[in-house]
Formats: sequence, structure tokens, C-alpha cells
Amino acid sequence: MLWLATHAEMFRLMSFAMDVVRLSRLRAAGLLAAILLAGTPHDLPAQSARNRGAAARSSTDWGERKPRRTKIAGQPAPSAVPPALGTACRPDYWIVSSRHCWGRAGPFGVRCPFEYFRVGPDGRWVRGTQEEFSASLVPKVPVCIVAHGSFVPFASVVADSRWTYAWIRAAAPDYPLHVVFYTWPSEAPITGIPQIDVAILGRRGGSNGFYLAQLIQSIPVDHPISLLGHSHGARVIASALHLLAGGQVQGRWLEQPSCGRRLRAVFAAAAIDHNWLNPGERYERALWGVEYLVNLQNHLDVVLGLYPLRKLFSRRALARAGFTWRDRRRMGWLAGKIAEYDVTTLVGLGHQWPNYNRHPYIAWLISPYLYYTDQYDRPPSSAVSSSRRASGPPLAAPSRD
Repeated sequence: MLWLATHAEMFRLMSFAMDVVRLSRLRAAGLLAAILLAGTPHDLPAQSARNRGAAARSSTDWGERKPRRTKIAGQPAPSAVPPALGTACRPDYWIVSSRHCWGRAGPFGVRCPFEYFRVGPDGRWVRGTQEEFSASLVPKVPVCIVAHGSFVPFASVVADSRWTYAWIRAAAPDYPLHVVFYTWPSEAPITGIPQIDVAILGRRGGSNGFYLAQLIQSIPVDHPISLLGHSHGARVIASALHLLAGGQVQGRWLEQPSCGRRLRAVFAAAAIDHNWLNPGERYERALWGVEYLVNLQNHLDVVLGLYPLRKLFSRRALARAGFTWRDRRRMGWLAGKIAEYDVTTLVGLGHQWPNYNRHPYIAWLISPYLYYTDQYDRPPSSAVSSSRRASGPPLAAPSRD
């Protein structure tokens, strides 16, 4: 009985399959007859591309059709790369690294395939490209490039950049600013002897001015550039400015110096000789292309107090000595581009970067130069308390002579 029931079930399934095939053949025959009665495909009127697209959508859409996106007049089209404009509470900035390029500087036509990392509000950094970096820059918005000093590993750059970004943006929150942290190979120890390591890293900082100059040249000219350098980072910036003006560094030069770009620089704890920007000295052209150069003086910097001991007949560091009256006399009219502020009472014996970026008043002090505002707004409440311990020239809006 089981055998008969199984065969009966198989027979019913085969009959059902044959019915389906016959029904499909009838539908196909009916469709073919309709086409023959209406005429051949060449006799049918040609459909426009728009009608064909509508027909295709009608034949393939099932259920409710999704609404089409419409562009609202007056609003820009959505961009694949959002602009890198953040706030003190929601950072958005770039880290550009030349750590893998420091030994590639040739005598002519220096090129470095930078590594780009973007840091978002969540604090995470993701790898990017030069195209994404350029696409994230809003036209005509100033770009502030921060260069660190020696003995700074990449992990410290990532950790300190978030605090530095908030420090800079809190000083002038109403003005837009792109912030880029340029990092170069400044790890140590190299030889194990501190004096020799400092000399090696100082020279390496000068050579990395090539790559900083290349980074500046990769940014569109409509972006004003402000440069903020700490310790040997000031040497990196001085080297880059000298090269951009057509100078030579360590027997090498740029293939195409830049002219007509707006540049400003701020030095903090500058570890360079105070006379290196004078005519005939190492970075004599550094002042040629800048609008302003700000030097933050600290007469009690204990680290830079040992700076003259690095070699015979070495001059005092710029951060401790400032530009002397002899320096200014030799500079002539270029000395009018220099502004100096004494932050000794704020920083004291300190030399490290946290000794500077923990003071909101210092950020507010240099904000007109970084943001290109040419005016001092009312300082934040956090900056007022720290300013009571500051000394130096009276604050005034930078003038454009």
C-alpha cells in the first residue's frame, strides 16, 4: 500500500509540472502573436531615452517607489569629503607625516609622498589621501600648520594634537580655521649622548624644512598659511620659509620657490640662534615672504639655557635672547615684520610644549596671527585669569604697514 501511495503522489507532481509548462508555452505564444499583430520591432515608434527609463523602472519596481532626491536651490551639492572645520569641543583636523621621507632629500626637486591622517570628533584617526586632504579645505579659509620639536614620537603627536587643537580653536571660536599637524622624524636616542642627539635632530629639522615647504606648496594659494613651531619645530619653519623665498639649506634648494602667498609664523621656545635670520646668516630669507613673525620670549627657559653649550662660539637661543638691537639693525626694514611677546611669567622654567598650550592667554595672544583676523576680540574668560601673570608689550591689533 505504501508503494502505491508513493507512486500516486509522484504522478500528481508530474502532472502539475506538465500543466505549468503548457501554461508557459501558451503565454509565450500569446505574446508572440501580439507582437506579430502590432508589427515588427522596426515598425514600432522609437522610444526616447526618458520613456525607456520610465518603462524600465515601471517594469522592475515592486511596491512603493522610493522618492527621488531633489536639489534645493541655494544649497551646495553634497560633497564626498566633508570640510575639515571643527570646534574646540568637536575637533576635525589633519596630521601629515614625513617621518618616512627624512632621508630622501635630494639636491633638487625634493618630493615626499606624505602620509595623511584625519582626526574626527570621536578622537579616532583614519588614513587619508592627498586628494581627500585638498578636498576638505574650504576655499579662502586660513590653514594653520603646527610643527613639533625634537624627541616627539608619533604616538605623542596623536595624543597632544587633540589638546593643541582645542587650545587654538578656543582662542577665536567665531572664525574658521583649518589646522594641520606636521610631524617629522624626531625620535631619540640616536647616539645615547644628549648633546650629540640634539645637534643631529636640529640638523634633521632643518632638512625637513624641504618637506614642510612642499606641504605648503601643495595647498591652494587662496588659503593664507600660518605656521606655529615649538623648539626645533621653529627651525623646521625657518628652513621652509628660507627655501620658499629661494634660499638654500644644507646645499639644497627648491625647484620652484613660491611667491605671492600669504604667510605668517609664530615661534614658541625657538631653538635656533638669535641671529640666524639676519642677512648673510643661515636663514636670511626667512623674513622675505612673511607678513609677520611672532617670537614668544622666555628668559628662564632652563633647557635653552644650555643651548650655547652645544658647540663652540654658539649664540644664545632666540627664545631666551629675542632679537637683539644688533639683529634688528642688520635686518633693516625687515625688522618691522617682527613682533615679540614675553611669556616668562607664564611659562617660567618650562620648555616643553605643554608649558605653553595649557595657557589660554598665549593662544589668544597669537590668535590674530594664526586666524588672519588682524584684531583682538574679547579674550575668553579662561584667558583673563592667566593674563594677570603675563608681561610684555601692550596688546594691540597687528597693523599692516
